[in-house]
Amino acid sequence: MNAVIKIVCVYTTDKCLSDYLNRPQLTERDIIAADKFKEPADKTLRIASAYLKRKYVGEWTVEKNGKPVCDNGFFNVSHTDGLVVIALGDKPLGVDAEKIRPIDEKLKRYVCSEEEYSKAMDDERFFTVWTLKESLVKAEGEGLTDVKSIPSFGENGIKLWKGEMYRSKTVLFGGYALSVTVKGGQPFEVQVVNDDF
Repeated sequence: MNAVIKIVCVYTTDKCLSDYLNRPQLTERDIIAADKFKEPADKTLRIASAYLKRKYVGEWTVEKNGKPVCDNGFFNVSHTDGLVVIALGDKPLGVDAEKIRPIDEKLKRYVCSEEEYSKAMDDERFFTVWTLKESLVKAEGEGLTDVKSIPSFGENGIKLWKGEMYRSKTVLFGGYALSVTVKGGQPFEVQVVNDDF
């Protein structure tokens, strides 16, 4: 039986900041951190992210490289216009979510290798490439640097990067591309659910 990576989604477009501020899971520290953002949409994304972490993880710490860790498994968070997701699993992982939208050729050329560019001709495929790259560096615990050199596709979803094996999957969900990458070559299934707090 394959492992299951659970991705919990919360849409922020139909919720305002006050919807989250009343959640008992949030701490005063979460609210203070969100107050550093000027735009209401940015504050809502930050609070929704904190809400998901508190509800599904509880307490966590942040490593030197900025990767969040907890004692009871592995998790990673991503947010994009109108959506925040948290991926939960039993191995180191990274998740990235992007709203599928029109992208110009200049950005496609910047992000994609020649092989990837030939596969990323439409916006949906481009965001598959982008989220696969981003989820890989998040699984590794690094930042996004030379984006063209980060592999997106692999043989059967498996890729070798920096001496480690990773397996990735992408799910297209409600106008978004959601990619998760897990360290190790073991197969896994992705379960996407909405949080209906």
